[in-house]
Amino acid sequence: MQHLFEQTPQGLHIEATVAPDRQQAVIVELGKCADGSCHCPSPQYDKVTGVAVCARAGGKLAIDLRVKAGEQLDLGAIEQCLAHTALHAGA
Repeated sequence: MQHLFEQTPQGLHIEATVAPDRQQAVIVELGKCADGSCHCPSPQYDKVTGVAVCARAGGKLAIDLRVKAGEQLDLGAIEQCLAHTALHAGA
């Protein structure tokens, strides 16, 4: 999954691209992240208050992570989570 990060006042905005035929599977897997039922090996969940995912044309995804006040996400850990999510999408 290719991605770009942008820090926002609310947390982190991610623009990601996946193969269009895998987009729905990745959205389902990200939904597990949003409801806390995924298996990503990361302690970052304790810092996040919400996850929003928006599908766009061509396999593009907009992902917004809202972070608790005073917290900052470890971008390396978020990259690992994205790789884990892409690998397990549809599995």
